Amino acid sequence: MKKIFFMLFCMLSGALTAQETITRYIQDGNDDAWQTYYSYAGVTDSVGDMFVDGEYLSAGFTAWTTTPEHLHHYIGLRYLDIPIPPKAEILSAYLQFTSYSANTKPDKLYIRGVLDPNPEAFSSEPFDISNRHITVGYTPWNVEEWQSFIPGPAQKTPDFKYVVQLIVDQEGYTANKPMAFVIRGALTSLSDTTLPRQACSYEFGGEFYAPILTITYKTLSSYGENELSEAFTVFPNPAGD
Repeated sequence: MKKIFFMLFCMLSGALTAQETITRYIQDGNDDAWQTYYSYAGVTDSVGDMFVDGEYLSAGFTAWTTTPEHLHHYIGLRYLDIPIPPKAEILSAYLQFTSYSANTKPDKLYIRGVLDPNPEAFSSEPFDISNRHITVGYTPWNVEEWQSFIPGPAQKTPDFKYVVQLIVDQEGYTANKPMAFVIRGALTSLSDTTLPRQACSYEFGGEFYAPILTITYKTLSSYGENELSEAFTVFPNPAGD
């Protein structure tokens, strides 16, 4: 019997894991923003313009016939107090948007993470989203038709756990710090003058309208040897074989 308890204690003390799910909301208007970025060299008008205080977030590509043409739109999102420890295994990650405007055009967006152990809030400084150090790896999002002001399945991203894993595996990462993401669109037809994808921001109606982050992860349990030894009580004590 003592051998059985000893083997079980050794197995559990090294193999106990815990699964947690966290949900985080945008807490401030400077934690969600969007930026324009011209895709050709030599143009300075509106390049890198930041929109921090608007009621919507814009991601995608537009080929407006006015100057400057061919603008990419980047969304930046920052979430506070992420308790995931370094090297934890990310099981799933999603963002739930609420649409701001209707859009029937199929869009392809790309979700990347910001490689910064403590990313700052967004500002009105030009290029404050595109200048951040982002992950090379990404998760594509084939966006279907949106109707106005709906937080439904069409407004939910695919699982981008791979991107979150790159963030928690980066050098210098620690728990309980902010985590940030960048979403941008792919180049579409140069004759396409439809609006990019627009989603509600924090300024529109607060945290429940802004994009909501949900992450499920697995990590080693916090149980130590003392807790485990108390869990396995042998009776009678002392015991025989």
